[in-house]
Amino acid sequence: MEVKQQIPQASSYRLEKTLNGTKAYESIMPYFTTITKTPDQVHQLGREMLKKLYPEVLEIARSVTKQTNNDTAKELFIKRLNESDMYFTDKPFHANESDDNAHKLCSSVEGAKKYCPKRWEAMQNWFAEARRVNNQIVITVSDQ
Repeated sequence: MEVKQQIPQASSYRLEKTLNGTKAYESIMPYFTTITKTPDQVHQLGREMLKKLYPEVLEIARSVTKQTNNDTAKELFIKRLNESDMYFTDKPFHANESDDNAHKLCSSVEGAKKYCPKRWEAMQNWFAEARRVNNQIVITVSDQ
């Protein structure tokens, strides 16, 4: 016999008082950061860093894209940063690892290792990074 549990809709819950988003954010921020600043201080720091670093980023974007116009350089730089070969691999994936047939050949562990080795390697790198970040989060939360 299969038992299905119904998830109540949010409208079925009643709150005794209105939630305060600002206070909630202040109370959870220490769990996700290692600093002892208020949200307003973090926001102000972000604005200061943006003012300082944004011109440097534009300079890098112009250099990488070989464009002199800031808007064009920024657009092309963002596009480049979002290309898949920028993540967890040092070389672009081979064509056969990205074509229509790749999904069929590489959808199992064995197939991925054999037919899509660069993608497999990139996934292993991603898993390692995810585990590393997850371990840091656990340590940060448990130290509170």
